[in-house]
Amino acid sequence: MIGWIALFVTFARADEYYLEAAPVVDRAAATQAEQVAEAAGFPARVVRRFRLGRGWEFVVLVESFPGEAEAAAAAVRLERDLGMKMTAWRLDGGEKPISVALAQSPPVAAEVGAQAWLERARTAHGGPTGGAGALARAGAIHFTYVRTVEIAGKPVPVRHDYWREGSSRRLVVDTAGAGVDSLSVATASGAWIRAGGQVQSRDIGITIGTVDAFAPEAVLTVALEAARLLDGTETTAFRPLEGAESGLRFGIGGDEAEPGLAFVDIDPSTAQLLRVRYISEAGPITFVLSGWRRVSAGVLVPETVQVERSDGRRESLRVEGLDLLDRAPPSTFDKPT
Repeated sequence: MIGWIALFVTFARADEYYLEAAPVVDRAAATQAEQVAEAAGFPARVVRRFRLGRGWEFVVLVESFPGEAEAAAAAVRLERDLGMKMTAWRLDGGEKPISVALAQSPPVAAEVGAQAWLERARTAHGGPTGGAGALARAGAIHFTYVRTVEIAGKPVPVRHDYWREGSSRRLVVDTAGAGVDSLSVATASGAWIRAGGQVQSRDIGITIGTVDAFAPEAVLTVALEAARLLDGTETTAFRPLEGAESGLRFGIGGDEAEPGLAFVDIDPSTAQLLRVRYISEAGPITFVLSGWRRVSAGVLVPETVQVERSDGRRESLRVEGLDLLDRAPPSTFDKPT
């Protein structure tokens, strides 16, 4: 069972669609538009072109849409977010791009169906080879995030800085003076923790297990396992539901007694998850996800996660960064002093 408690940048391939924003003469404006598109979860890049009689201009390309419906939905979202006209093109068998006239509004749930939307969401979140699987193939991982926790009855933002490379681990927990800060390091030759100004040796296996509770796969399980989550046996019975705070809702229509997925809310513009309700052995848990951004091919993470539990407890998490690297800096796993 997925552990719930711990919470396309190549040019469009043949028969795929891409969007092109209206050209601008200011490179900074194009870069800003590129960043907005990336923050919304769309792979984008800036291309410089020479227009006879006008000189150089810059165009933002948003690429790799598998079909016209996905391109149309993205065009609606980007025209709103960027304030720029988007035109669509199709590459047919690698030939010259063909202009496509898109529908003026994204498809709705009744027109497409629950299973088609779930498949779009699986693709949007990296499919079977993305997400946590892509992290497992990386040489090193650097993950930083802030979780708001309660210390002495007050909400305190606690920052976590996690490193992983092979069997080596490093975790810094910074409470900004509200609690005891710590540094944990584990390598093949030893493990240590520094807390309260003192360094103590620790068991290597226990330290790795403890530190990995703060790994992205554990903290962002819903996000990084989204494709697998949406491919579960219970989703075959999903149907469109009413009541979505935003987006389109698909689910079973109620909270079953057995653990499993109850419903998901999907953004019709991006096919990204907005809200997930999961029935755990401890009761229902709802995850509210926002600010999705692509950090690597097939890897999307939300900027914020809100967790709502059945007993009224709430948690919040803000992702600062998730980097997939070939190697960690040389001194990352040095013994604390």
